Amino acid sequence: MALEDLSMRRDGKSSVEKILDKMENLLETAKRIPMTNKAMIDPDDFFVLIDRVRTEIPLEVRQAKQVTGDRQRMLQDTELQCRQMMDDAQRYVANLSTEKEVYRLAQEKADEVLKEAQQKAQELRQEALAYADDVLKQLEQNMRQFSQSMDKTISSVQRGREELKSYREREGEA
Repeated sequence: MALEDLSMRRDGKSSVEKILDKMENLLETAKRIPMTNKAMIDPDDFFVLIDRVRTEIPLEVRQAKQVTGDRQRMLQDTELQCRQMMDDAQRYVANLSTEKEVYRLAQEKADEVLKEAQQKAQELRQEALAYADDVLKQLEQNMRQFSQSMDKTISSVQRGREELKSYREREGEA
């Protein structure tokens, strides 16, 4: 799975970010209560968006787990390839004539192959770790943004409800 596939769309926003944008737009375009900075929104519309966020978050978490699994498989495959290369090198040396010069040349070749295999395995491990770190870093950023947006949205909704309650109580007294 490529890094850019992780819950990202053509515009670079995750599906959760797009839903949050819609929530923000809903609040920004909502009718205002006169002489206050409060807005009236349709709770059904808002709850639909919240439900969509709840649906998308597990998807992004599953995708992050898949990336972690992919990284593990890459590491295992790399180690297997390295072991196979080492086994091949050892078989190569074992099948050579025991004559001194041939043996010495074979040992040098086997050491060279082993060294290359170890270097390649190390490079692949580093690339796999860097890739997984990049993906998890992006997911962490998305989750932090989502958390901040949700905190603001919940606070705004709570303030709106408190004001409506206060307004109803004042209307009841009048």
